[in-house]
Amino acid sequence: MSDVTATLDTVTLCTYTYNDGRLLDGLLQRLAGWTRLPERVVIVDDGSYPAYQAPALDIPTTLLRHETNQGVGTAKKVGIDAATTCFVLSLDCDVRLTPDWLERCLPRLKDPDVALCGSRLCCDAGQDTVSRFMQQCYGDALDPGASGPVDLIPGNVWLFKKAAWNAVQGFGPHDAPVGEDHAFCGRLRAAGQTLFLEREAMAVQIRKLTRTAMVRRFWCWGAPHYQRHLPSEPLFYTYAAAALLPDAVARIEQSLGQAELGFVYLELLYFCHCLLELAAAGRLRAGYSAQPAEQSHAWLRSFFRTTPRLGSLLRRDLLKLGHEDGAAQTGQAAQPDPEITALLAPLEPLRSLGVLRNVELVGLLCLLAEEQTLDYDFSFYEAHS
Repeated sequence: MSDVTATLDTVTLCTYTYNDGRLLDGLLQRLAGWTRLPERVVIVDDGSYPAYQAPALDIPTTLLRHETNQGVGTAKKVGIDAATTCFVLSLDCDVRLTPDWLERCLPRLKDPDVALCGSRLCCDAGQDTVSRFMQQCYGDALDPGASGPVDLIPGNVWLFKKAAWNAVQGFGPHDAPVGEDHAFCGRLRAAGQTLFLEREAMAVQIRKLTRTAMVRRFWCWGAPHYQRHLPSEPLFYTYAAAALLPDAVARIEQSLGQAELGFVYLELLYFCHCLLELAAAGRLRAGYSAQPAEQSHAWLRSFFRTTPRLGSLLRRDLLKLGHEDGAAQTGQAAQPDPEITALLAPLEPLRSLGVLRNVELVGLLCLLAEEQTLDYDFSFYEAHS
């Protein structure tokens, strides 16, 4: 790729694929409908098998390939470093932009204080239960108010000055599988640069996820915050209940108001995963014993004891997510400690009022039927289980 004079208002589109070439093909096909086209395209194939074959484009295109998967952070760094234009549009291959997105956002970077611009992002992968849950309960993660400065713009779609990337050295030392958006945005803010959210533009994420991939994805977003405040082991249950329960209860109430019984199951699955992940993090980072995890499993068995099919599906999903209940396997399951039962009491009406029974009879059937018929997209979160 030849050099481009940095003073020109030129844009390189950087995008990335790992075994999801169908999604990338769809993105590239839509470029012709944009009101402002990029001058160049850089594609990073991060170890796809078989190797990704880029279609012919009217825009000069560079395809870079890793023979083995290096992770999304490395793929983005390689692609962005290869761009020589004044501006870079970094776009995940499962995101679709409105045709005027680039035309709307590019003028924001004319402000010398603004280094990075983004837009609202919503999930819209279809009308199955998981996709609707993502859209309605976790849909537009950014407040659709007036456009202006923000502290963080998710890395699904970024438009930024290449000079700003160079000045802060991109993601810096960050090398974790996820969280590169926090790293880059944090480094820009530390350098006194502004992140600007253009709320008149819209991006849509279309990747269709399994429920376990969705749960992993949400946890990866929230884990740094929850793990940062881990208490000593005696305070674990109090902390976990305070950190996780209020939002879970609110979303469950919202789901029941919409008569979405499948949503209730997905919320309970996410809550239990978070609880067990926090217990595992405590053991790894803060010297916890095995008791918090064992007691969390004990509470789970007790809570679902009157709805065995529902409990069986949840345990199966948790096993896929890496949480094995050893006591259930040996038949030596203990009763939960009264402390954890009391702290998680706000969930008890789901059992006592028959909500779990309805979820088992109705919501479960819908989820299992969809599982047999849907064609899910490849997901990094599922692949790295």
